[in-house]
Amino acid sequence: MQEFGVAANRYPEGQVYTVQDKAWVDSQVFLLWINSIWSPFCAAAGDEIYLLLDEFSVHMKLECVQAIQASGTEVDFIPGGYTGALQVLDKGVNKPFKQFVQQAYERWIIAHDEAKPTRVDVAPWIHDLWEQVTAEQSQTHGIQLGYKAGL
Repeated sequence: MQEFGVAANRYPEGQVYTVQDKAWVDSQVFLLWINSIWSPFCAAAGDEIYLLLDEFSVHMKLECVQAIQASGTEVDFIPGGYTGALQVLDKGVNKPFKQFVQQAYERWIIAHDEAKPTRVDVAPWIHDLWEQVTAEQSQTHGIQLGYKAGL
């Protein structure tokens, strides 16, 4: 995507960005995440890691599972319909984060006469709002946030 090559872009530094033509996660994007984010995180952790993924078809592709396992990670899949109950990050971390993003989006719409924000507009929100997810918010759902800084 050409906007990533523009010298004057406003993407926060130190973040990893990728996009697929239809703004969806395909195996190429997922493998990029595994190789750029997950594997270095696992190497730095230096411990056995267990990863639960939903049964999204890309997560279950053999090449993706093998790449995750190559990082020293044991991977299992949450059966369909159980993600909300078993993926605690959805409740304790992702939920407050998504609420923050929704509020930022609403402020944007009001301030910009309902114009749709671009990726360049949204990237700083993600960067800044992620830092607002607190341990207290996650602990109300029984989650420890020590991992967050690594991902």
